[in-house]
Amino acid sequence: MRHPIAAACLLATTACSIENELRYTATLEAETNGVALSDDGLDAYAAMSGTTCRIDTSWGCPTSDADLPTDHERVVDHWNGRTLGASDLGVHTIEGQAWLADFDLEIHDVVGARLTEAGTLVLAGDANSCVLSDTAGSIEVPVGACSEHARTDVDRAGSAMFAATADGVFELRPDGVRQLSDTADLVASDPVSGLVVIAERGDTVLTALDASGETVWAADTTGPIESIATRGDRGQLLVLVRDGEFGRVERRDTRSGEVDGTSSVPSVEGELVVSGNGHTIGIVRLAEVHWYAMELDGEAPVVDPEVESCMDAWERASRD
Repeated sequence: MRHPIAAACLLATTACSIENELRYTATLEAETNGVALSDDGLDAYAAMSGTTCRIDTSWGCPTSDADLPTDHERVVDHWNGRTLGASDLGVHTIEGQAWLADFDLEIHDVVGARLTEAGTLVLAGDANSCVLSDTAGSIEVPVGACSEHARTDVDRAGSAMFAATADGVFELRPDGVRQLSDTADLVASDPVSGLVVIAERGDTVLTALDASGETVWAADTTGPIESIATRGDRGQLLVLVRDGEFGRVERRDTRSGEVDGTSSVPSVEGELVVSGNGHTIGIVRLAEVHWYAMELDGEAPVVDPEVESCMDAWERASRD
């Protein structure tokens, strides 16, 4: 269901009075279990209402769905036209909104799964055992990497997964594991600079680490940190911070940590998701996802060549 920008301003008059880099496009009003964006940012993929839906980010409504084998599915990644879902039965691949059952990985207790240039990495386990698996096999990793509410990011070229947990941040590779921090619980891996940025939710310090784990830079934010994510392939970091009653999205150069721009948003809490081209940003909340387009001078606009219709069932539910 699309909301005009005036509706967003009713939520945050102060936020809308500031010239932002982000243009609000729509809100998906639904409780989701994992959200990922397409490479061009025109579509998103979300587990919701017992199925996995493709969402038009300009209108905020589902346009198609793929029903995975259980009612407890979640979306864990999207890259190069493929979406990864996880359920009680393992990891599932969706392509073109078709579930590719032949690609299923029967792995239980999936914490996270990520697509890389070398294949799929899967982190699975519980407080007693934690395992990282790829096409070549699996290795035991510290059980802290499988702690509850772990969030993951990925170095697709380097075939590494990063797990941000209550026990700190772990770098997980098929040939070894190391703990990057025992206090940070947020992580973002930048494919352009090769740096990994870590932070602790509620703190105001960002720290960038190189491949050896050494600190390259540290920077203070303008407020308590809520979420971080790299801006696709732009060499930039997005940071959602608290700014009084509202939120603020800082856009920083990943190589230096310097602020290149800021935007005010109504959402104080939420988790950032970003498209591969850095154009579309979502702020995922408990029962809604707010979509924004980042439009900067010098960057080519992203135009949707097709206009898709909302699913009939969703349109009926929205009218009701």
